[in-house]
Amino acid sequence: MSELTNAWLDKVFGGKIFCYPQVWLAPSVLKEANKLTSSLTKNGCKKITTINFGFGGNPRKRLGLDFEKKLVCELLKQPNTVVILDRGFGADELNASQQIFDEIRNKGYPVLQHRFGQIDVGSFSHGLLT
Repeated sequence: MSELTNAWLDKVFGGKIFCYPQVWLAPSVLKEANKLTSSLTKNGCKKITTINFGFGGNPRKRLGLDFEKKLVCELLKQPNTVVILDRGFGADELNASQQIFDEIRNKGYPVLQHRFGQIDVGSFSHGLLT
């Protein structure tokens, strides 16, 4: 997708340099994210996957709650894996993420819920972090 976008931009603006997409985060956010991932890896976590199932208020963009639950469960079958789930925004997204959280907990996987910047993972090295 990025290659197609870059080719289109080259046609429109005449450039010839390929640029991969990037996200530019505030240094304070990067520092907190590095602290979190460092704590998880020190605890023995080998894989960290972040997920955002947000649909921006348009339910037609949703993958579906059943799919979302199954995807998180499949990812957690890998030992020493932490899935970080962005809870989203608005009542519908918050409700959906809570249902995923409850499903994962009911399946016996470790779970944690915290606010970004206030996360104490303790000895957490496998499970769902929202």
